[in-house]
Amino acid sequence: MFRYYSKGKNRCAIVAQQKGDKLVFAASRCSDKDPFNRKIGRAIAEGRLQTGRIIAEVPCEKDSLVKTFVNTAKLLAVKLVEDMTIVHKHVSV
Repeated sequence: MFRYYSKGKNRCAIVAQQKGDKLVFAASRCSDKDPFNRKIGRAIAEGRLQTGRIIAEVPCEKDSLVKTFVNTAKLLAVKLVEDMTIVHKHVSV
């Protein structure tokens, strides 16, 4: 699953994958100097997810998968605006 956010300084891509009973998340954030590019942002975030550079893990039940993803992705996008470095570390959501 993936979602883009592009509003002011909040230009990022959030991706997630279900692993067992959890959703694991990875992200990329566009530099303030660079133009927003969805394709590149998604590719970077997916690469981070595949190489285990996870920024969050959230418990999730099958019937609330999409809702959990959207709500968590929104929170992570806000955190990315506050601290760009979270794309490289695990954060609590």
